[in-house]
Amino acid sequence: MTTWNSTRFGDPSRRVRAATAALATAAVLLLLQAATVFSGIDGGPKRIDQDEFHAKAIQRFVDGWPVPDISDYEATVAPAFHLALAGIVHATSDSLLNENLDLLRMLQGSFMLAFFALIVYELALVAPTRWAVVVAIPLVVDPYLFMNLAWVSPEGVGWLTLMLALLVVIECDNWRWTAAIGGVAVLAAVSVRQTNIWLAGLVWLGAWLGRNERPPQHRPTEWSPGRLVPRLSEFEPRRVARASVALVATLPAFLLIAYLADIWGGLVPPAFQTGNTTSPIQHHAAGEHTGGNLAFPAIMFAVCGLVGACSLPLFAGTIRALFNNRINGRWLVAAGAALGLAAALLVETSYSKDHGRWGSLWNIARIGPVVADRSFSIAALAAFGGAAMSVALLAVPRRARLILASTWLGYVLTNSFNALAWIRYVEPFALFWFVLAVRAAWKYNPLEDPKTSTLLRLAGPVALSLALAGVTAFMLVRF
Repeated sequence: MTTWNSTRFGDPSRRVRAATAALATAAVLLLLQAATVFSGIDGGPKRIDQDEFHAKAIQRFVDGWPVPDISDYEATVAPAFHLALAGIVHATSDSLLNENLDLLRMLQGSFMLAFFALIVYELALVAPTRWAVVVAIPLVVDPYLFMNLAWVSPEGVGWLTLMLALLVVIECDNWRWTAAIGGVAVLAAVSVRQTNIWLAGLVWLGAWLGRNERPPQHRPTEWSPGRLVPRLSEFEPRRVARASVALVATLPAFLLIAYLADIWGGLVPPAFQTGNTTSPIQHHAAGEHTGGNLAFPAIMFAVCGLVGACSLPLFAGTIRALFNNRINGRWLVAAGAALGLAAALLVETSYSKDHGRWGSLWNIARIGPVVADRSFSIAALAAFGGAAMSVALLAVPRRARLILASTWLGYVLTNSFNALAWIRYVEPFALFWFVLAVRAAWKYNPLEDPKTSTLLRLAGPVALSLALAGVTAFMLVRF
């Protein structure tokens, strides 16, 4: 019985090459992490998050060890990350939170290191190492991800558990393993960040869809993505049974959410519901994170426009096929552009601190045309982002297409309940999503075979890496 896609692990030399690339990436990042941690760089907002939220939550759990009180603490996320570090701190007689805080910063950064190494490994399984590394670099140097290496934050383990859950859904051929391992992965992701509960829907979808499609064996000129998604006639009763088993497997994650909501009296600890805290920063954060923001889909489309502009060269084969009428998908590209445009025009997208639309890319809305609180600059980027995402979806097979689209939708809908449409919540995911799409295209679409492509297609990722590395360096020096 085949449990995992045979093309994924069939070549031992490929696995060795991928593991070597991943370990080399981790070694280089470890040096960069140490240089950042021990250089005395302040870190600005990231250091404030560490000192005012995560370090205090860890200290509270240490003080209550071995039975820490998780009914209220100084962080908005589920407590697994802070509990794990509290156990380590307690075992070292609290020295890691006092005179040896830098060592704790190095230790917690291992989760982010593992995430970056896993990205490189997965790309190197399906492409030459140089392609894998170049495509992964934008994620690595992104300031909102890189800084998690050096300051205490649950973001690293959050991204790692999210990646593991997605790999289970995308790669697992046996629906029983999708349900079982997926349920564990979702529970792990939710125990770190309760908003990751949307991943449960992907596990249900993966069990429903069943096995992966095999890479086509015919020539690239004959390849076609076929129907957009599986036909309704394919949704047989046994699919419902499989999805039902997957639903049961994810129940522990929902029970954890229910338990935390019960002891908190809400979806975040009480201090962040009422602002009842002695810290002015925590009091301010409680007010900022209350409510939702309908502009989140618009800014996500806009950031996907910028990332997509640098990623589209990697889908050159699909773009050529579209223009040559070898695949019928122009309507999907037009629909994606229209959806992005609508997301930016149906809600207010002007620059506004009062409504959580400020900082970074939102500054474009300050200098571009604005009519009725709708930014034309944001709208143009959002339309292009929708089109770029559609091209990426056309480059992957139907099963991966549906999973990637659902991944984007689940993340965006969940984060729309945050009052702050900040780029720190948008940019990492946009980068991550396009990396997943490139990986699926390389694996299943002969039109996008990297071994037959020119290095000019890497110009986009290289340009994006340089831009993001510049922003990261500026933020480190500035603070």
